[in-house]
Amino acid sequence: MIPIKENILRLIGGEYVAAETKQLPDPNTAKEEFQETVMEVPNLGKVRFTCRRFKSKHHKSVNIVWSAIAAVKVDQVP
Repeated sequence: MIPIKENILRLIGGEYVAAETKQLPDPNTAKEEFQETVMEVPNLGKVRFTCRRFKSKHHKSVNIVWSAIAAVKVDQVP
């Protein structure tokens, strides 16, 4: 898991996190429980997001969604 000091997810606006989860495959058909994406975030640069697939049950309904659990700034290599 990513150390708390390196996790910058709390610094990133919700609109960027939402845009990032839209890049992921459909959670209903995905086989993996975890996915990673890289996205350019203003004022932070490139950020790698780690997402987990969650199942939410309410009575007979089941919703499956991606949720960002961590974000780490990606170092630029010249």
